Amino acid sequence: MNYPFISGKFVTGKDFCGREEELNILKTHINSNSRVYLIGERRVGKSSLIHECVRQISEKKILYIDFWTARNIDDVCKKILQGIISYEKKQSFLIKIIKQFSYLRPTFSFDQNTGQTNIGFSSDTPKMTVGSLEELLDLIESLKKHVVVFDEFQDVAHIPETEKVLATMRSKIQSHTKVPYIFAGSIRNKMIDIFTDYKSPFYKTAICMDILPIKRGLFEEFILKRFSKNGKRKVSREVINYIFDLCYEIPGDIQQLCIYTWIESEDTSEISEDTVKRALRNMLSMLKNSYEKIYDSLSSQQILFIKALSLSKNGNSNISKEFLKLSQIDLTQSAKKAANRLIDRKIILKKSKNYQFSDPFFREWVKSLN
Repeated sequence: MNYPFISGKFVTGKDFCGREEELNILKTHINSNSRVYLIGERRVGKSSLIHECVRQISEKKILYIDFWTARNIDDVCKKILQGIISYEKKQSFLIKIIKQFSYLRPTFSFDQNTGQTNIGFSSDTPKMTVGSLEELLDLIESLKKHVVVFDEFQDVAHIPETEKVLATMRSKIQSHTKVPYIFAGSIRNKMIDIFTDYKSPFYKTAICMDILPIKRGLFEEFILKRFSKNGKRKVSREVINYIFDLCYEIPGDIQQLCIYTWIESEDTSEISEDTVKRALRNMLSMLKNSYEKIYDSLSSQQILFIKALSLSKNGNSNISKEFLKLSQIDLTQSAKKAANRLIDRKIILKKSKNYQFSDPFFREWVKSLN
């Protein structure tokens, strides 16, 4: 079945909604070979914005590197190497990689489903170092007509060798005058620290773009049309508002819930709030195992924190006396410690002085436990 909503992959072309201003700004930066850092919550549409922007430029391609869960220099290097190999598929280039990094004894495989070439390493492979990182960044510069995207860039700040990695990257990247670089991240305070703290090697090296949810009225209209045009389903503004509020207006989460709502309904039917609630229950049953795994890995204080947060108005709260009473955590300092650990694990995020779930559906699942 073809759904009129898209979740879990980049959205481009006719499926892309709005963001004309952001597209024009980002195009200008890319065409000027600038360095830009994008800050936005998970699933807000940063990656789709980048892909749609580069698609419209047409003569450029994306060299995509995801630093999610990078733990050390070796991880950083291997993620960059995988990105380069996925970008440059020529056999002659792979031979060059094998020769240049022969000490890694790399193996290659081809994924028929994605069309992507993957690289593997044996468990006894020597670790890659700062020297390897310099070689890889030189390789990036040698490629043609590309836009380099470092996704979840803030995760580099968690590795033990952060200063070395950032200093090496800055030293090399600042000389790549013909290559545009985009640094994307979902943890606001970490990204801001990397690019605005004067002690950071990346201090003032890139222009900030703050990516907010798509303008609500525009996106509501887009979602309404998708329900009515593709399946002739009737849905009221009130129900659309309910979906948007439940999902914190995050486009990726809205589309995911709309898919389940679509499945729960039939052509020509009228979608009610109860339809959405049934769809949500079905989704949570599918996500139960992964949510249980996250929940079981939390400390007792962290569990108390998220349970209280799930019951707060809109799942949004600061650490007030009322919150401490609700959470049954005795000390403000203990609550802050639990919150900081939850932020590091991307389970919650901090907006101004308030805390909020990163995943609104995890909030609904936690709330059901109370």
